[in-house]
Amino acid sequence: LTEPEDINRYVNGTGQIFRVNAVVATLDNTLRDQNDAASAVPASAYSIVTLPGLTGNGFLDGQFASSSKTKKRVSSATNAFLFDRSNDGFSETMGYYSIDYAQRYIQSLGFANVDNRQQVFSINRLRVDNSFYSPQSKDITFGIGGVDDAEDSEVIWHEYGHSIQDNQVPGFGSTLEAGSMGEGFGDYWAGSPTGTRRPTARTTLRAFGGSTARSITRKTFPARCTPTARCGRRRSGRSAVLWARRRRTRRFCRRTFF
Repeated sequence: LTEPEDINRYVNGTGQIFRVNAVVATLDNTLRDQNDAASAVPASAYSIVTLPGLTGNGFLDGQFASSSKTKKRVSSATNAFLFDRSNDGFSETMGYYSIDYAQRYIQSLGFANVDNRQQVFSINRLRVDNSFYSPQSKDITFGIGGVDDAEDSEVIWHEYGHSIQDNQVPGFGSTLEAGSMGEGFGDYWAGSPTGTRRPTARTTLRAFGGSTARSITRKTFPARCTPTARCGRRRSGRSAVLWARRRRTRRFCRRTFF
């Protein structure tokens, strides 16, 4: 018997995104959300990217990501998804690009069996400042309270980290300690696809989001780890240890193999 092979044919599309998020893209933490106003963010914050792996059905459905749970999805007959942040299509595009990017990054490391599937997500069904991965439905739901969460790749990658963990260790995370480890891994993973800085970066989206102080990688968001604040410290410890090991491993590899 041979391994199953994906014989589908995919197409490339074009999308407009933020490189990580608007604050990182502009290095300007005075930005404010202004209720999703396009004028809140300068044109220089946007980048045009290739959207690989699309099925070509006119929607953001692809090999590794699909926005199919989103209400009133955007579509394009030419697979061109060029929206600004005032249109929900922008968050859809961010979600697709970021999840697809993360899975391709995993595979570039030599892992072909880590959450290698189509990750379904929605970007406008939760009207609070929170997002979550569901181990039951296997979907990711991004909230729209404050800054829409899907405008930030590192929030997207954090939630995708929960999907990765559930895929590798189904059912993991049911206790406080395990939940802390899961949140810590999500924080670590949020910084991994780019790897350009520590996930403990202190730049925040406080001004941009309005009422909620949120680290770029949600590192300073222990309220997600209820019922006790101890989870926040445990979570911070987990992500910090993982990041330190990553740095040591990269130094070893450069020293040994290059």
